[in-house]
Amino acid sequence: MYLIRILTFLLLASSFVVYSQVNTEAIRKSKINEGFKSRIDLLFGLNSGNSEFISGEGRLRIDYIKPAYRSFIVGEIAYKEGNKAVISDKAFLHGRFIYEIDSLLEPEFFIQKEYNDFVLLTDRNLIGGGIRISISKKDFVTDSSAGFDAYLGVGAMYEMEEINIIPTHITEIIRSTNYLTLNWKPSDNFSINSVTYFQVDVNRLNDHRILNDTRFQFSITESVKFVFNLNYRFDKEPPEGVKEYDLEIKNGITLEL
Repeated sequence: MYLIRILTFLLLASSFVVYSQVNTEAIRKSKINEGFKSRIDLLFGLNSGNSEFISGEGRLRIDYIKPAYRSFIVGEIAYKEGNKAVISDKAFLHGRFIYEIDSLLEPEFFIQKEYNDFVLLTDRNLIGGGIRISISKKDFVTDSSAGFDAYLGVGAMYEMEEINIIPTHITEIIRSTNYLTLNWKPSDNFSINSVTYFQVDVNRLNDHRILNDTRFQFSITESVKFVFNLNYRFDKEPPEGVKEYDLEIKNGITLEL
């Protein structure tokens, strides 16, 4: 049943179609050749013995780039079950269109659909737009990738959420959606990327959400890099039974051959 669910979701995505905020800055690509590009990943897992679980993941990305604009669609779905209990069941689909007025201002339009059973989110639909402003684009060293980039996004969106509680709770509101992206690379061996989102109900400022994704990376050798990731989510008014915040810290190494 869940295999059918994964394939159906991806087929719908390919035709284009918080608490559960998604860091769309992380899936934005700025360095891609003009034209059309697509990718689909399907991953399945099975573990038996002392630990038993099944898992499935599907990912889709479609990019279409022209000199005056660019657009992309990204979809992901994940399901994991172990010891007769569902560990993860979530998915999102995000589409974005970006028009470049000049190097400083970029109007953008987006649409998103998602669910996440782990935080009682049965359905979430977004549609909105805004302006992406380039605060700083600076190369510190000539002919080097070292530099500092900063972007500010300001916009608004319509949000519809259905929460899986009894009775079912459905909200429809207008939120201000804003983000700040910082990319700092003081040298070829060290880089920091940080994205912070702030979304607030325009009629009730107390109803707000914050998401921060921060990544540090430095080179140990030419092929080995150490990576530290921090993810923090805060929802001032989460569903009943769900905590206001989640904090996740990951670190490890990457190997490039």
